[in-house]
Amino acid sequence: MVTLIGKQIKMDALPPPRSRGTDWKSVCESVRPGYAQAIETNYGTLKTAILRLEHAKKLRVGEYDARVVREGKKLTVYVVRNKEPRGRASTSGKPKRREGPTMAQVKEFILKQPDFQHTLPDIQESLYGHNLSARDDSPAYHRSYNLAKRARKIIAQENKVEFVEQLRNDGVKMYRVHKQ
Repeated sequence: MVTLIGKQIKMDALPPPRSRGTDWKSVCESVRPGYAQAIETNYGTLKTAILRLEHAKKLRVGEYDARVVREGKKLTVYVVRNKEPRGRASTSGKPKRREGPTMAQVKEFILKQPDFQHTLPDIQESLYGHNLSARDDSPAYHRSYNLAKRARKIIAQENKVEFVEQLRNDGVKMYRVHKQ
């Protein structure tokens, strides 16, 4: 049950509402290309704001980044404006081609290995030039994982072999052809 308190007043008598939040678009656009600006906020707040503005097409994809620099115990968050955007937003209605290795490249890499022995970091190092992190490079990491999995399945069918996985001492799964 709701209890009404006091008399009704006109809308004009109410004070204007406080503005909430930060105008992230103007904060980002105030940084010159090739420069970074330190700001007082959390990294996650800034990163989320940039991603939302990119998704809403208010900022170009890849033009801005959030970075954290540790100096002793102090963390400083920066808005970085890249000279060249990392990725391009698609200007046509066509879906953007995924960047990175293709199924043929992954399959070729595995086939070149003795006993088709390989690890996911080996594939990533060969085709991306560095190891990917499931946390930091999530789309590329999972794409490489799925490509390797599909490539193993195709190779197993074409060559009538079976792959086995073995956990190495460093915690990395190694895949090779099962010898009978």
